[in-house]
Amino acid sequence: MIDPYVLIELFGVSADCSEQRTRTAPNNSGESPLFDESFEFRLTLPSLALVRFVVLDDEFIGDEFIGESRFRNVL
Repeated sequence: MIDPYVLIELFGVSADCSEQRTRTAPNNSGESPLFDESFEFRLTLPSLALVRFVVLDDEFIGDEFIGESRFRNVL
């Protein structure tokens, strides 16, 4: 069993850099957890923005990396 959550990181110009995280999906067997959350980021320069989604296992000491994906806005 894992306790996954998603860290959403936004990179770009310094004014656009920020991060948010979902709630933890406790005791998940790894079968497509549903987080059902939304986040809003305001960008000053969207053409330079990169968003990174990192899935981590919520552990008592040090969260374990599960996977990640990155996307860049292509205008």
